[in-house]
Amino acid sequence: MGASGLLNTLPGGLNIDAVKRHFEGWREEDGHESGHGSYAGNWTTFSGLEFKSTVFKDYKAAEEYIYDYAEKWGPAVAVRFNHVKVELVSTPTFNGEEPGYMGEGRACYKLVHAPTTWVPADQLTEPQKARCLKLLAERALALNAARKSADEFNDLITKLQSDPEWWNAAALKKVRTAYFKAKAKAEKAKATLAEFNQKMCQKLYKEKASESTTQWLVGGWAAS
Repeated sequence: MGASGLLNTLPGGLNIDAVKRHFEGWREEDGHESGHGSYAGNWTTFSGLEFKSTVFKDYKAAEEYIYDYAEKWGPAVAVRFNHVKVELVSTPTFNGEEPGYMGEGRACYKLVHAPTTWVPADQLTEPQKARCLKLLAERALALNAARKSADEFNDLITKLQSDPEWWNAAALKKVRTAYFKAKAKAEKAKATLAEFNQKMCQKLYKEKASESTTQWLVGGWAAS
């Protein structure tokens, strides 16, 4: 049996008693929905709730502390962290239109006609737009090649399973090698595009901190 990480946030203005009431509420709700078993993987598996006085710089630091400190079968841990609300003040446009939902989060490109018509952000320079389109094309080609290679590999495995007497070690080795080579090339193309996109987005999307508050983070390892 293992353990599942559980985390919940609460407003930082709540006092300790209020946080305890929320914690007991989660336990009661989980108990009704999925039981109180030793390996239920929910809030009922914690032995209690332990508070720490440290206020962490952000959510990530608080999360890391909880998962490092908490133990399976032990109490859940409650700490506070500084939460800075960020306001987006500038976004790119694509042929004069807003980004909209692109399925990949922030991006310096936008899909305008599936499956392959991409438009780079208007704010990019001409060399940057050309680079963006080149990387998108390379990713598409690499992914298509990887899918084709995977299909060939799976077809050969299916043939072997349906006809155990058939065996061609050379063919299997050739197809398997081609598959892993195509897969590695596709991963590299995806990573190269992602690196370029991240760099461009740092310039295209501008943020400013609009509000700073404190929040509670409660969690630990639930036996599952």
